[in-house]
Amino acid sequence: MVEAGAISDRRCKRALDILEEKRLKDGGWPAEAKYYKNNNINSSGTDLVSWGRVDKSKSNEWVTADALYVLKEAKRFVLP
Repeated sequence: MVEAGAISDRRCKRALDILEEKRLKDGGWPAEAKYYKNNNINSSGTDLVSWGRVDKSKSNEWVTADALYVLKEAKRFVLP
């Protein structure tokens, strides 16, 4: 919704609330599931990059970066 320019739409409120609720005590967000597979052969649905750990109790740097960007654009997080 950020990329579409509609993050301030009132219908995003509940999704933003859920995003904030999923923040871990260490300040980051987890990758709760894996939606890709690593493979040495370049084919559809594969990545040759490590996207970090998938663990509901540990922060993932990529998910954290995305979450902070969304919350910043929604004016729910101010960078120090």
